[in-house]
Order: sequence, then structure tokens, then C-alpha cells
Amino acid sequence: MMPKRIQRRRSKGWKMPEGAIYVGRPTKSGNPVKVSRLLSEESAKNLYSYLVWPHEEGEKDLDNREKFYLRVARARWKPVSLEQIISELRGKDLVCWCHLCSTHKDGKPFNIVCSNCTPCHADILGEIANS
Repeated sequence: MMPKRIQRRRSKGWKMPEGAIYVGRPTKSGNPVKVSRLLSEESAKNLYSYLVWPHEEGEKDLDNREKFYLRVARARWKPVSLEQIISELRGKDLVCWCHLCSTHKDGKPFNIVCSNCTPCHADILGEIANS
């Protein structure tokens, strides 16, 4: 089965699926870039991609606010190598709090792009680990 991103829930009776890995903020794979009124989910996801997969070409397109957030995140973040991401997360379902639409409420495969689901750093981790 294709690994997928799963939305963590607080609803009664919900349990994280066996074998799934939580990649929320307090974990080593968590996104240190916080969504705020100044930074959208899409920006936070994109900045995380620059942390994990540095590509200076794309950084030219960032505005000054995004460059500031990226600088702060780099100062706080404990780097996770691509090799570590691949070895620890390949073939695993990844769990975080980011919203999934009703179509993907039971999980969104990493090879699916859905404009109704909240952008998430777990999508980046899943794409890297399973490519």
C-alpha cells in the first residue's frame, strides 16, 4: 500500500495507526517554522523544504519576511539529513495535525496533490522518503 499523510486527532477513540510515525513540531522531523498571521501554511511548508532540501535558486523568490523566518528556523533547527529521512520514513504513514479534506480524511497518499487539504511539511518528508 502507498504510504500516506494522516491527520492526528483528539477525538474519542482515535488511535494513531500502528507503524505510523508522528512528525509534529516536537519531533526531530517537526517543522520549526510556525504558521502565524504573517506566514501562511503554504509559506511554512515551502520554508521547511528549504531547510530539508536547500536550493538557493528558489530562495531568490522569497520575500523579506520569509527570508527572516527561514534565518530564524535555520538557527534553531537540528538538521535532519536526507539519508536519515529516507531510512527512517520510507514506506511509513506520517502523522501530523495539519488539516485533511473530507475526501482524504482517512489519509492522503503522498503522490496526490489536493488543493482542499492544508499544505504540510509531512508531504515534503513523504515525497523525499518515498521517491
